[in-house]
Amino acid sequence: MVKSNVKNWIKPGVDGANLEVDDFLTMRIINLGALLLRISTRRYLLEHEISLPEWRVLTMVVRCGPGTTRAAPGLRSMARNKLRKVLPVPHIVCHYARDQKMPPVREVLSMLHRAAAATGVVKAEDLKSRAQAFDDYWIAGARKSFFHVSFYLLAGRTPEQKERLSIALRQGLVEMMPEVHSISIDIRDMDSDAYKKRLLPD
Repeated sequence: MVKSNVKNWIKPGVDGANLEVDDFLTMRIINLGALLLRISTRRYLLEHEISLPEWRVLTMVVRCGPGTTRAAPGLRSMARNKLRKVLPVPHIVCHYARDQKMPPVREVLSMLHRAAAATGVVKAEDLKSRAQAFDDYWIAGARKSFFHVSFYLLAGRTPEQKERLSIALRQGLVEMMPEVHSISIDIRDMDSDAYKKRLLPD
């Protein structure tokens, strides 16, 4: 259940001495809007496995052609390939120490794909991954082994989904490379409006 951080109304006091920033009507409206956005985003993801930006695109497609917005969920499978060409798909970017003891990078990337898809937060066919080794690095004041994953997602996943994804990836890496000193996961939201790409025709 999504909880609101909006407090009960209070008396302003003399010259507004009891008021804080969150007590002003403008801030209450902003907080309420953010709460409603989280609730609606959760609904789209749980009921239809569609992020909010994807839902908006599908809704516009339906409105410009025959049918109604109720048909949007049924268009998900048909439109997913087209959506990949305009919307950001999940990216897995890995950084690691070149001289550390670890399995082949391709095996690690394959494991990350499987672990991410197993959470239900993303689909394996949507993932893109790459890895870069570093010769020069410094960890906590010393030259220690590390493996870091930056996971870029289309904005709209819930905090719970992001945490589940992060834990699954970390666990998979710990099992594959128990001798690596530092293993870390960073889940980041991608702005669908600012993200731009170009693909050659199939």
